[in-house]
Amino acid sequence: IRLNPEVVGSDLRDLDGALARQDWERAVGGYPGPFLDGFHIADAPEFERWAGEKRYEIAAAVAGAYEALARTAAARSDHLAAAGWWRRRVGLDSLDARLALRLMESLAAGGDRAGAIRHAAIHSELLRGELNAPPDPAVERLAASLKREAGGGTAVLPPGSPGPAVPVAPSVSLPTQPPPARRRSHRFVVGSAIAVLIVAAALLGGPGSPAVSRPVGKVVIGSFEGTDSSLVLAVREAFRAELAREASLHVVSEYQIAEALWLMKLPAGTPLRGPVAEDAAARLGASYALTGTATPLGLGVLLAIYVADPSTRTTILAMSARPERREDVIGEVGRLSRAVRVRLGALPVDTSTRSLPAVTTSSLGALEQYVLARRALSRGDRLTAITLGEGALAQDSLFVLGHYLVGDLLWFTDQQGHSEAHLRRAQALADLAPVRERFLVRARYMQLVADRPDSALSYYLQLRAAYPDEVLAYEGMAWTLRALGEHRAAAAVADTALSLGAGVVPTLNNRLYALISVGDTAAALAATSAFAEVAPGAYREARYLTALLRRDWSGALAIVDRELLDSTVAGSRDFPYLYRRHAPLLAQGRLAEGRKVMEEILALVPAPQSASRVLILQALAEQGEGDRRLAARLAWRAKALVDEADLSAAALARLYERLAILGAWLGDAALIDSVQVAVDRRDAGRGLRSFVLVRETVAGAALLLKGRSPEAAGHLAAARRENFFGRSISSLGMLEADALAQGGARVPAATLYRAIEGFHIPDTDFEVWPVLSRLASRRLASLGVPGS
Repeated sequence: IRLNPEVVGSDLRDLDGALARQDWERAVGGYPGPFLDGFHIADAPEFERWAGEKRYEIAAAVAGAYEALARTAAARSDHLAAAGWWRRRVGLDSLDARLALRLMESLAAGGDRAGAIRHAAIHSELLRGELNAPPDPAVERLAASLKREAGGGTAVLPPGSPGPAVPVAPSVSLPTQPPPARRRSHRFVVGSAIAVLIVAAALLGGPGSPAVSRPVGKVVIGSFEGTDSSLVLAVREAFRAELAREASLHVVSEYQIAEALWLMKLPAGTPLRGPVAEDAAARLGASYALTGTATPLGLGVLLAIYVADPSTRTTILAMSARPERREDVIGEVGRLSRAVRVRLGALPVDTSTRSLPAVTTSSLGALEQYVLARRALSRGDRLTAITLGEGALAQDSLFVLGHYLVGDLLWFTDQQGHSEAHLRRAQALADLAPVRERFLVRARYMQLVADRPDSALSYYLQLRAAYPDEVLAYEGMAWTLRALGEHRAAAAVADTALSLGAGVVPTLNNRLYALISVGDTAAALAATSAFAEVAPGAYREARYLTALLRRDWSGALAIVDRELLDSTVAGSRDFPYLYRRHAPLLAQGRLAEGRKVMEEILALVPAPQSASRVLILQALAEQGEGDRRLAARLAWRAKALVDEADLSAAALARLYERLAILGAWLGDAALIDSVQVAVDRRDAGRGLRSFVLVRETVAGAALLLKGRSPEAAGHLAAARRENFFGRSISSLGMLEADALAQGGARVPAATLYRAIEGFHIPDTDFEVWPVLSRLASRRLASLGVPGS
């Protein structure tokens, strides 16, 4: 099949054309990522080989384009731009020491030695984390040389630490507009005279400026209007210089204003008047937006200024003056500026005013809704955050990070179809967004849609390297590292996110669960107790989980009954309370009480994922020492719920995997076969990573029922080598230990049982483990080996 290029274009053809013409900027701008990244066809080795070769060929060509751009920029001594291109080249191969050296050299040549030294630390961390390799000697030597040149005063921070902001070349240059040419006339004389006086005033400082006793906030100097462009520009700059003289009044820089216009999707040079000035001021966290006019009137000039409050969109101050001669303009500007400072100083100032996030949307209303959604999320209120996020998209349907946020939140609430729709929309719009937003969108898309947490982590690492203080980079890294089973690293980056001001509830929970996954209860208690006042639920959860990991089932129940029940309205037995009672009851062998709690939970009609987890947990306990026929009924009931649930690949995979394991323990080959069919249907030939791992588990479960224990153990060991989000590694390990025991390998089986019994295998599923710990003790007793 061929496409007529005159009718249908393609990104690959455009990229090839740009490379052939050596149009390097167009080439790198048209490269969205690795060729067919995440796309696989089962049992097609020739296709996979061709795709891999093509992927390498395209990436190598784009890498060459980045290097050409960097060398060109360096040749014209634009070291900031060169560093930006080298930084993006490093993103394609972050472990290459040659590239790290080039980036460090460009940063140092541009005057950013601290950034160069910090990149050496980033490179060393990547080598250690990815290859378990020592730092590169050449990179270390250059970093040491830069430290000596700096006189030893440069503080080197670890890559995960917050530090001073590093100047980063903007990935999309802000368009600039040259000032209008001035005609050789009396206007030039007036403009020049005003400019000289501005400089003199700035250097000498006028004695007539009254001191303002308290801060009056930030002010955006907007556009001045008039028929004489030279006069208008000169008057505006005079006001800027006069107002900037007062230390208590912060005048927003021209660069910040240009960046705000860019994020508003407005061309640089757009007149900053009326609603545009107020929108820009609101985004920048300014208390005031000042605009004005300068109109020639006879031999003199009519001056007028207007000060608006961006929060209310009302004019709070209007003043005018009419100098009779042009040479009197500067004096009148000074008088008006002093009057403005005095009048504003008498007004109450909202000290809570903060700049809004620097994200791209043409609608201030959408941005304000987005901010409110983020605040709701920081409190753990996802449903409110979804409503606010959707409100933001109603005002700007092209809001990239709006789609990103809503897609992310819908994933948390088990609405995968809607989540993917928003994330696909964000992905489609990402090419129009700045690099920071592009990295965020592609990272979350790879994690939640493509089921590639490894690729997502790569994007987050690139984002952190480019923007060391970007909170969302650390939040995303925490999620992906947990999904990959790197729990210590996840806890560390969640801690950094907290120090940078991330939302306390979700980020603290990431840190808590990462520490609990490796059994570090002391660190979990310390981390959550520090935030006990703002996030009491996390501290309570840490104490509950600590009791579980110590196998103190009665203590865990006491925490639930004493604190969680008391915290609910009128002591109602709500879902969180009942959910946390279930596991310790079953761990004590109190199955009848567990059944009652299970039915209470199901009567509350929770989400299908939660209901199926409760059914599977009760079935797990029943098959071990209770009613096995009830266990089978519960398993099939859970299977029906999972089949209909709108869940992500990882969520489906972890539930189907537990059902396959239950099928092996129940001797139910039909359940295992049904799980296999369901996994294939959900995967639909995509080869998603989580489903690939579950197929190993399903194969192991089926082989174990057929008495082929060594083969089963091999498949289960292979399945256990990798992780996905929320996976019950202990369940998988139990089935592997059963296969080893049935195959006669009693010693390795006992070792594995003992590790599961004492929570010595890092795991992310804490309500299943207590039941498995009890089962592991029984298995050890049957082998004649004492338990803990």
